[in-house]
Amino acid sequence: MAMCNVQYDNLDNDKKTIRILHLLPGRWTESICCRLQTCSLDDSHSFDALSYVWGNAHDTAPIDVGGSSFQATKNLIAALRRLRSSVEPRALWVDAICINQRDNSEKTQQVQLMARIYETARSVHVFLGESGILDLIPYVDQQAWDDPPRIEWHRDDTMMCETEHLPSKVGVGSRGIVTDMAEAVFAPGPDSPDYDPIDPLDLPMWIVVEPKEGIQEQDRMESFFARQEDAETGSVVKSPLQQLREHQEGAFAIMKMLSNGRCPKSCLRAAADSPAWVGALNVIHHISSLPWWARVWIIQETILPKNEVMVIYGEIVAPISLLEVSGAISPRHYERGICCRAFWDSLPPDQKTSFDAYSQVTSRFESIRVNLGNMKQDQWIDRLRFLLEKTRFNDATDPRDKVYALLGLIENSDSDPVDLIPDYNRPPKDVFTDVAMRLISNNRSLIVILNHELGKTALNDTGLGMPSWVPHWGKTYGIVPPHRLNQRLSLYNAWPPGPGKLPELISKTALLVTARRIDRISAVTSAIDKASTPDLGQTLTTLYEFFGGTTSQGNTPPPPPPKYYRGKSKPRTLLSDAIWRTLLGDQISEIDHSFLSGGLRFRRATGADGAFFRMAHLAMITPVVGNVFFIRARDLGSGDGGVVLFSEEQVEKVVRDAEQNFWYASDGKVFFKTETGFIGSGPPETKVGDGVWIVQGSLVPLVLREAECEGWEGVDGACYQLVGYAYVDGIMDGEAAPKASWKDGIRKVLKRERKNAPRQIHLA
Repeated sequence: MAMCNVQYDNLDNDKKTIRILHLLPGRWTESICCRLQTCSLDDSHSFDALSYVWGNAHDTAPIDVGGSSFQATKNLIAALRRLRSSVEPRALWVDAICINQRDNSEKTQQVQLMARIYETARSVHVFLGESGILDLIPYVDQQAWDDPPRIEWHRDDTMMCETEHLPSKVGVGSRGIVTDMAEAVFAPGPDSPDYDPIDPLDLPMWIVVEPKEGIQEQDRMESFFARQEDAETGSVVKSPLQQLREHQEGAFAIMKMLSNGRCPKSCLRAAADSPAWVGALNVIHHISSLPWWARVWIIQETILPKNEVMVIYGEIVAPISLLEVSGAISPRHYERGICCRAFWDSLPPDQKTSFDAYSQVTSRFESIRVNLGNMKQDQWIDRLRFLLEKTRFNDATDPRDKVYALLGLIENSDSDPVDLIPDYNRPPKDVFTDVAMRLISNNRSLIVILNHELGKTALNDTGLGMPSWVPHWGKTYGIVPPHRLNQRLSLYNAWPPGPGKLPELISKTALLVTARRIDRISAVTSAIDKASTPDLGQTLTTLYEFFGGTTSQGNTPPPPPPKYYRGKSKPRTLLSDAIWRTLLGDQISEIDHSFLSGGLRFRRATGADGAFFRMAHLAMITPVVGNVFFIRARDLGSGDGGVVLFSEEQVEKVVRDAEQNFWYASDGKVFFKTETGFIGSGPPETKVGDGVWIVQGSLVPLVLREAECEGWEGVDGACYQLVGYAYVDGIMDGEAAPKASWKDGIRKVLKRERKNAPRQIHLA
């Protein structure tokens, strides 16, 4: 943290005292001067709170705090300049200055008050960062400013109403906008002979009710459209500053239209290479790439405030809901609905990337708000687990803040008191181990250890000695959102729940568990990454060959190979079926429309899903045009002996769905075979010689690696390092778990299974 000569007075934790920063008036280019005031949160003090990124700790400059020097990062100084007035002081709460960063005891006390601070603040200002505008304005011109230019955007009170069927044209105009509410409400429905529905290509998943006072900033949106249409004929030479301001205006015009329920395709009025359009998307991409979105503290800083949170992006100020809603709903247009599918397919890859990146960083808040509201009756430790999973891609300068930054979002109650208290005197290893053991004990399950990070991580780099089974909730591989991991894994049941000894922590590091070794891995592919796999069809062919299966290059599905799989399923299964199940993780994705962004949910695959996947693979390696694609009716669950033909458009959708489901299951993973013939997929660190195990309390098999733990206090027996969880076809539903009989409450393993009976091992 910053070098600081400020002398801090002690705070009275019993009185909930904090420090407020009074930012003194100053012209734009003048040095930052401020003073601190101590007050109690129980008193009525009006202040704003700042949410920002500390930034490069080596790029600092001094500011004056009560006559003492404080080395602040350039990013914090930029934020204070944007908030400062040339006329009057401003009361702020800024964590880096208001908390004595050299006093761990004070940090512990103040972090416990941060939820109250953000709830109490009159307003919260998010400084995303500078936008590049200042780089184009000479410093001598900036010296003439009292206050910098400020451009405001607003969020409209537009309502988006989903309907069970296509709305009638009565009372509803183009793009689903309601023109007459009374007519729309009483319009004839599908059962009426007068029902005349709107064209689904014009309907953006809902009907739109605009505010009576109209749309704000409509003139800026019209200017954005005009610049797109005039790009080819315009001859006016514009300065770089004017161009950048116009591109930023275009970016916020797109956000504005999306937040008002407009289709993404309606934002483009010219070719996709229009300079105005490209420039606007470049700004959107820049916004989504700013480091503020990656901070873990932003979750409580933006969700807890009772008033609107305002975003500062250079000279632009806008409510965060404008960004949040526009990003959350955009995928529903081009991924979930049909209104913008053709538009989306026509966009260049880099423009799709810009939309996707923006949606990913802005849509997280809505899901957290909705889920926390639905989880109020759950135990606090379960709410913490949800938040930990949801924020895996958010960073913290202090690794302990991956946990502490979330505690303010967990409501306390007399019946379920939160007894995990921030303590910056505890080593990070102890904090994460404590959380892991609480989750294991509370859920009587090992599902928490499946949030593993074996590879090189920030925690491991610092030499903190994290056990392999303790998640530190950092970034992981794969495209499935981390908070959906439990949903996928809960569909399996490799070791069905039952009585048994709970995992026990030995020597503060080793976890004693009951486990059974299934087999040893004999062959492993390299990790398969979506970003570096241009030809999925060829990749699937290679994987079929790796597993010993066959594929067809013709225009009909290949006959089932006369090979049976090693797995323990009854009745015996064909190898070809085991292969497609492994490639998909035996799961298919569906869309949950209860969220604006349309959340994912998963189900177990069926034989029909396998038939579709095989057809999709065939379509990937065979030209679609000029060929007939079909599936036997019996493979789709029909009793007749005919076939079902598919059009080119239907085949293209089947291929898209197959690609999506393959990557959900397999992105970043390796595939493997075992010595006795099992096949599966696992984490990228998997090696030949690793063991495949099932462990009591884990719904999925684990890949374990022998480890040394000689000399560990209290550890007597075999030790293994957790590599990660695996899909192993044929043992995902308890087929390899011990078959138990019951007598006097004691679990007995049947005689035929004693040869490979479960035993206790240590995870290190």
